[in-house]
Amino acid sequence: MNQSKYPFGEAELTALRQRILSEMSPKRYHHTAAVEDMVVRLATLYCPEEIPALRAAALLHDITKEYNIQTQIGLLMQAGKSVKAGDRFSHKTFHARTAALLIPDNYPAFNCETVVNAVRWHTTGREGMT
Repeated sequence: MNQSKYPFGEAELTALRQRILSEMSPKRYHHTAAVEDMVVRLATLYCPEEIPALRAAALLHDITKEYNIQTQIGLLMQAGKSVKAGDRFSHKTFHARTAALLIPDNYPAFNCETVVNAVRWHTTGREGMT
């Protein structure tokens, strides 16, 4: 039996997929589903033990992409995160930060370091990123 180190499996991922389908536009969902498909292909080659977490991250990576900039700045500020004047020039990367912030409260089953970090850093990367 193949046991995952993550506390979620296919049933939880299916429920998450249904939930985000109802929370984003069809165009955004189509993109998200394609990202999940690519994650499975790549993770199968390079890190099969991480497939469940990376699928969850793929499904969650754009959950705030369609929020307007004011809403995203509000979420960042509410969480005590700085929003510098220069950040406004890269506002298209805000969704990575805000999506990662929402995971613990809105998607607690997927609140693990691998998922949150993958979502948080998917637009900019970071030093030491795996």
